[in-house]
Amino acid sequence: MTETELRMVFAEVFGIEPAAVTETSCPDTVDRWDSFGHMRLVMSVEERFGVTLGMDQVLEIDSYGALCRLLAGVAEAQ
Repeated sequence: MTETELRMVFAEVFGIEPAAVTETSCPDTVDRWDSFGHMRLVMSVEERFGVTLGMDQVLEIDSYGALCRLLAGVAEAQ
């Protein structure tokens, strides 16, 4: 997984340009990031990168930056 791939998945899920995705992108700054969008993001990330996130991990994702850090930790653990 690269940061570029993750940025593309994030942008695709929320229908925004990849260049608009920043570390601070969060539900307050991304229009389509509601509870349904959050689950679409999780499912897309799991499918694209072959990972399974636990409920605690899913709840930790409160920004794009948090998602990056979480997936970096998951990648290290594998």
